[in-house]
Amino acid sequence: MLRKADTRRKARRSIITGPKAFLFGDSHSYAVERAAERRVAKGLPVPVSVHRRRKEKGAITIGDTSLEEFLELVSPLADEDLVVTLVGGNQHAVFSTIQHAKRFDFLEPQAGPGSLDPDAEIIPSRILSGLFDRGIRGRDGHVLEQLRKETGARVVHVLPPPPKRDNEFISRYHEAKFAQENIAALGVSSPELRMKFWRLQARLLEKLCAELNI
Repeated sequence: MLRKADTRRKARRSIITGPKAFLFGDSHSYAVERAAERRVAKGLPVPVSVHRRRKEKGAITIGDTSLEEFLELVSPLADEDLVVTLVGGNQHAVFSTIQHAKRFDFLEPQAGPGSLDPDAEIIPSRILSGLFDRGIRGRDGHVLEQLRKETGARVVHVLPPPPKRDNEFISRYHEAKFAQENIAALGVSSPELRMKFWRLQARLLEKLCAELNI
């Protein structure tokens, strides 16, 4: 029976001949890892080489490939090859999961005032957008820029998955960071606000990718 690490190594050797495809991502790339492992277990070829960004969380190492190592892998690729990124993506959750002590909302582009929470303080969307944009460009944007610079392959960035709607589920199952920030006492913000932040992140990522030809 294959161990997990052996399965991943075999998955990377089972690439379909022809144009090459490489994937580099964070936690939400785990679903692709699982799919690749299942194909290997069934004796099927894996059309993409999956790499999860290596990070240190306390005494635990998560992932298997550093950004520098991945750049070395994809630097020889040509324009018929493909690089897919699933890096970052949790900024919207950091901003919006926990109910702020001072309830707030913001107006989205092309949305009417009826989309606002009548009990919330309204923050100018340009302020939030500017703050959010600087955060994305300083983290995920830095990775995307390096990838675009180092490889001749086509680069595709996959948007992060949207937030779950079920507040009760989030209140029970959340990251340790949210527990440290006292989500148990403050509660979970509204699904509408969380989706607004996800759409804001999507708009900013689309703009950034267009600038980088991704």
